[in-house]
Amino acid sequence: MARQPVSMSIEGLDAVSDVLAKVGPREARNLLRNTVHAAAGQVRDEMRKRAVEDTGTLRKAITAKREKMRGNQVASNITITHGKAVQHNAFYWHMVEWGTTKDAAQPYITPSVEAMRPQIPAIFARDFGVKYQELMQRKLKAARKRK
Repeated sequence: MARQPVSMSIEGLDAVSDVLAKVGPREARNLLRNTVHAAAGQVRDEMRKRAVEDTGTLRKAITAKREKMRGNQVASNITITHGKAVQHNAFYWHMVEWGTTKDAAQPYITPSVEAMRPQIPAIFARDFGVKYQELMQRKLKAARKRK
């Protein structure tokens, strides 16, 4: 069975692009990065809820990580840490997700992504609104200090 990475793209949020056009490029970039990372964090939390609770290592190993921006592309990845150099070594994550010859599969990644996929645009819009309000409040406070 070929295992492909899961990717999501959010389109059709015209109000978001209108707001981004009104704020400065640096603020827009940071606002977008923070919102995407917040949405990835909610998917990560859902994966943690669905993961098998053995010693807790697998749940702790599921992390959301911001990726460096390439052009206008914003990304956050959800990864499962494994290897000798990490704090939570969940080297067995794929054996739990897809099973082995001796143990049945206990999927937690695919069901989490499929459950969250329809909710992502709403989560994104809500978080974007909150983060935009916070940005505007900070700008207003800074402007008041300058006077």
